Amino acid sequence: MDKIIEVIAYGRNSDKAQTTNQDIQDDAFTHFAANGFATLFGGKAKIVENYKDHGKSASKKRQLHKRHDFHRMLDDVRAGTIRGSDRPFPKIILVLNTSRFSRLHELDTLALYNVLRENDVKLVSIDDRKVYDFDGFAQIIDLLVKAKEDKEYSRKSAQNVLRGHGWRTRLGRCHQRFSPYGMLKLVVTDTKEEMLIARQRSFNKPKDWQSYLIPGDPLEQDVVRAIFQLFKERDVSYTEMGRLFSSHANLKYRLGPTVTELVTVAYEERSLPSGELDPARLAVLADALEDAGCDTADILNHLREPRLHYRGCWPLDLLLGKE
Repeated sequence: MDKIIEVIAYGRNSDKAQTTNQDIQDDAFTHFAANGFATLFGGKAKIVENYKDHGKSASKKRQLHKRHDFHRMLDDVRAGTIRGSDRPFPKIILVLNTSRFSRLHELDTLALYNVLRENDVKLVSIDDRKVYDFDGFAQIIDLLVKAKEDKEYSRKSAQNVLRGHGWRTRLGRCHQRFSPYGMLKLVVTDTKEEMLIARQRSFNKPKDWQSYLIPGDPLEQDVVRAIFQLFKERDVSYTEMGRLFSSHANLKYRLGPTVTELVTVAYEERSLPSGELDPARLAVLADALEDAGCDTADILNHLREPRLHYRGCWPLDLLLGKE
């Protein structure tokens, strides 16, 4: 009977249209655990935990901290347990390839790998069929060279994609079949007739027609403004963002007059000349929101935080529809 070796899998999502989206990565992990793993370790792998991040770049240090499960995994490596439980952290991490793990500057990459080395955790690249235990100078050099090459490849690929999108936008062409959230598509025919295409509607125009993006549903615009304000104020992952707004995009239309009045007063009443909002009013607002059915911790915790709040506070802007 083949021995069973417990492992961790780490996946970083790309766009669904790419060959490295999470479904494909999960399938690769499962297939390798049942088959290819034995050629390296003489037994089958049992994936006991999956760590996943959604669409965050591995090539930009300023985005690395947004990869929440990546950092949670490294914290678990240091702690020796899985997600704060009493389950021991396995000594093997599976990745699709090392570019899924990091495309950072060589020194930053080395620091990440050193966490694994200090805790005797091996990294297994499925694509390369290689085991990295960080125990030799030649292996470290190989990883650093790959990190540099992957980082440059990622940078050039992103640059080319943005160049293409920018060129089409300057020509008045939308590069999506669907309009972005908060926008409508204005289509101009070859006879100069104008058509408005709803955001949810897929529309492929003839090549000699033009299409432009214009502001759409006001509520959706409010949500988009709140998202940008939130990103300006602090860094969040797409998963957190979706959880925050999915059930509360129309929150301000469901609150009722009492909470709406509290929101307005909390926004209007401020200390001058500093412009600080009253933290006591914000705390009362948080209680009222909770009583009204709001269970989104990001909103409630932000309003209750013992910090300086000013106009532009994203929960208030979300509720009031401010720009």
